[in-house]
Amino acid sequence: MNKIHSLSIVVLLATGLFACGSGANSADAVGAAEGDSSAVVYNVDAAATKLGWTGSKLVGGAHSGFISVTDGSIEVLNDAIVAGSFNIDMKSISNTDLTDQELNGKLVGHLMAPDFFNVDSFPSSTFVISSVAAAADTMGNTHSISGDLTIKGQTRNITFPAKVSVSNGLLNLMAAFSINRTDWGIKYGSGSFFKNLGDNVINDNIDFNLNLSAKAPAEAPVADAK
Repeated sequence: MNKIHSLSIVVLLATGLFACGSGANSADAVGAAEGDSSAVVYNVDAAATKLGWTGSKLVGGAHSGFISVTDGSIEVLNDAIVAGSFNIDMKSISNTDLTDQELNGKLVGHLMAPDFFNVDSFPSSTFVISSVAAAADTMGNTHSISGDLTIKGQTRNITFPAKVSVSNGLLNLMAAFSINRTDWGIKYGSGSFFKNLGDNVINDNIDFNLNLSAKAPAEAPVADAK
């Protein structure tokens, strides 16, 4: 890319694409799914949960890196997810493809700036599950998950396919999907809002890839997933 500031952010929550992209549509916020007092609360394993990102211009150029999931919990009843949420530390954004330290720093600094995620004002993003339904497909996904995604203080509901497994006190959720970043007010370099950008047009879509791990408390009764 000619200019670091012409990069778009595309978030990939990372390792292994088990779900195909579900498009870049979002809807009004729905609210959290109702929990169940009988559910087992699985705590998100932040160290084992990977959140990566990849960004690109409309014509050529891409970068990638990671963001940290700090904490969260998933409620599980009869080996099925009924509710849950997790938090993302937006100040942890890093880049892994630029080896030049100065360029790397400029890129990360711009992603943290108001043009993109404005992390000083909005240090955290959140995802709160609103519903989960069984929905197997040929890509290996087992469920359809809907949830409220909050970025830069704006909340929209998204739905995506996911591969979910619960076994021996361990939960794994893997998903890949897209959102339109402008729905969250991230309009920098968008050809949908600005004219005459030439080759500096930034893709509106943000791609996510999630590999989330969570553990049941040691004392909780667990069983293999059905």
